[in-house]
Amino acid sequence: MEFSSPTTNKFQPSSAVFLIALAGVFFLASFYSLGYQVKKINESSPQVSINGKKTTDVVSDKAIYTATLSLEKNTSDLKNTYTEFSTKMESFITYLKDNGISSTDQIEKNFISEQTTPAYVDYQTKASYPSKTRLTQSVTITSTDVEKIKKLGDSRGEMAQSGFELYYDPTIAFEYTKLPELRKTLLKEATDDAKERAVAIASNTGQSVGKLVEIDSGSVSVYAKGKEEDVGWSTYNKDTIDKTVSVVVRATFELK
Repeated sequence: MEFSSPTTNKFQPSSAVFLIALAGVFFLASFYSLGYQVKKINESSPQVSINGKKTTDVVSDKAIYTATLSLEKNTSDLKNTYTEFSTKMESFITYLKDNGISSTDQIEKNFISEQTTPAYVDYQTKASYPSKTRLTQSVTITSTDVEKIKKLGDSRGEMAQSGFELYYDPTIAFEYTKLPELRKTLLKEATDDAKERAVAIASNTGQSVGKLVEIDSGSVSVYAKGKEEDVGWSTYNKDTIDKTVSVVVRATFELK
């Protein structure tokens, strides 16, 4: 019986070259990837983001007063109702002028609105009621004399005694007209405050603050003086003469 000798695997040089080349490709790819990550890390500087805030007190320099008169009569006599109501409104404006409203104040009469109630019968009492029409008109006064307007707003009782019963409670809005200019100043000061806070934080870590990278102007809010609230969004108080203006920014600085 003949035995065949076992087959011996021979070393193939071409296979070795291929494996070495393939390993080299993987090595270079890994090295390139690592180098890119290191480069990205070296290029990105540490940063700190922090809020800055500045507040100041102001006094309103404009007041807007609105009062509403009304008159209701039978719809069938609407023409005379308009005449009577017009006379009443002119008398009211004369009353306002006699009580301090001057030619330097702006007086504006808004449009007259009509609201008609149809005729109806009360089926329980069998009483008939005619159609009624109510005329309503508002007058708005804008003045830089805020104290005078405030006093006017407190005189509703005196108006009623003079024959002018207001249909709604009068409204008064107190405004500060220089807010846009003030906002620019406070934004700068709030940014300086943010940098001071960033310096305090960086000093604890042995770093220093570099250039400003990004800033979010944040919110500008107007509160009643001494009544500041952290509501998280802009608000504008128009109910009081004395106000506090607050500006908050979010600033990001490089650290060195």
